Amino acid sequence: MRRAREETGYRGPEVVRTVEGVGEALRVDERASFYRQLLAVGTGDEFDGLVNLYWPLAVIEVAEDRQAAEDFADLALAYYSVACGSRRTQHPHEQVMREVEESS
Repeated sequence: MRRAREETGYRGPEVVRTVEGVGEALRVDERASFYRQLLAVGTGDEFDGLVNLYWPLAVIEVAEDRQAAEDFADLALAYYSVACGSRRTQHPHEQVMREVEESS
């Protein structure tokens, strides 16, 4: 995330990419959905995909500059994916952006 912050110049609040970090940053309705879905997923790729779906939403939710937050989150997830060996997740970036647009 540090590399994505440096490259995008994003200066918004940091949302830790954990269940607690994401949950705390989400709006109440999104938080409820996030926790409900957590109960339904297993571990590994499903869990990681769910966190990858909601983490950008959480980042955008707490940011003053939504576009800067979206750029940062997009790049941070790309770097994360590369670091994890480019494994596929249950929730592709397109779905994340669709969720963002629907919640706006």
